[in-house]
Amino acid sequence: MGDRYQMISLHENLLFSYFETPRDREQVNISRRPEPSEATKEWEAVVPESHFYHFPEANGENFLIILTVFSVG
Repeated sequence: MGDRYQMISLHENLLFSYFETPRDREQVNISRRPEPSEATKEWEAVVPESHFYHFPEANGENFLIILTVFSVG
């Protein structure tokens, strides 16, 4: 894993999302150029919430509890 990854996973009956944010707020320009890194600027500008649809039924929460559609086992 790294600083720029997100996982969408299923654990038992819970579907969840985990977003790994940068460890350090002080980003390192790995290209070693004197000017600021455009990639770093773009990464810091990302708003993870903007990539998800929030269901009205969840009342603004990130999680929506849904009924079991089917179960095996």
